[in-house]
Amino acid sequence: MDSHTLPQTFNEDDKSQDIFIKLIKYYQAKSLLNNAKEILSDLSILTHKMRSVKSHQTSLLDAWQSQLEETKARVSNTLNNIFEKV
Repeated sequence: MDSHTLPQTFNEDDKSQDIFIKLIKYYQAKSLLNNAKEILSDLSILTHKMRSVKSHQTSLLDAWQSQLEETKARVSNTLNNIFEKV
């Protein structure tokens, strides 16, 4: 019998039944809390990854915006240099 297995038969008059019920609830609560701990750990990892992706995307968008502004300025300068002289 492993540490989490309880006897299958109970004597109705035996006060140890209350102890077994409390042990069952203890192990259930412990299991639920361990599951919650694992889920919270997974969520923490996921939010960290999401922040990393967001940061990378923000960097890319900033670079694209900068390139766009440079391109607009070049087109504007080219238009001014070519067509203002005509």
